[in-house]
Amino acid sequence: MTTEILSNGSGSVQPLEALFARLESDTLDRSFEAYGNFVEECSNGMTSFFGNFLTYSHVFNVMTDDADLIERLTAAIRRNQQSADYLDQTLPFDCNLLTIERKRFSVTQGEVLLTYAGRSLGQFGDKIELTGGGVWRGHGDREWEDTARKILAREHAAAREVFKAAQAVLPSTRVAEIFAAQKAAPFGADLDATMSAEEARAVRAVQMHPSSAGSATFRSVLTALGAARG
Repeated sequence: MTTEILSNGSGSVQPLEALFARLESDTLDRSFEAYGNFVEECSNGMTSFFGNFLTYSHVFNVMTDDADLIERLTAAIRRNQQSADYLDQTLPFDCNLLTIERKRFSVTQGEVLLTYAGRSLGQFGDKIELTGGGVWRGHGDREWEDTARKILAREHAAAREVFKAAQAVLPSTRVAEIFAAQKAAPFGADLDATMSAEEARAVRAVQMHPSSAGSATFRSVLTALGAARG
């Protein structure tokens, strides 16, 4: 069995116990999902563990074929990824999934349709201006990428609020089902598509009045929903 610690910690290479401890105390940086999702099997039979943390710099880069270590470290990483602080982070943005469709109505007027992963994000007016070279030009790709990022971040935050409200009033089994649906549509799963009408009303009420989640009314809703599905 071979284990190679290429990096572990912000300074000198630390023992693996330090990484296990950090995984219990700090939140992983979700942007690393775009680079193998922290755990990646290599063609040479080794498994690569690579990532960093959100609020504490502890870069780790470990290669190993030790089955026991692979199991333990993978489990610790996946537990960390289930934490609320991790899930609240917006998923990595992939420019390859963004389509920018420009429509010009005249020399100075136009619109742009943004589509991400096959889903429309909306249609926006393009600000077309005269450049120094005498060419009329609208916003560049970078600006539309920033617009798409902001839209997706807002949708992700809204979806997380729905999920947290659901945790307050719905049975744990239903919360798990909704969580699975949210993972399948991470940029804002349709509330009505993942819940019944009664569940959606209860969740929306909690979103509007968070302090009411523990009231007798909501406890009765919780009991009724559990009985209806039990």
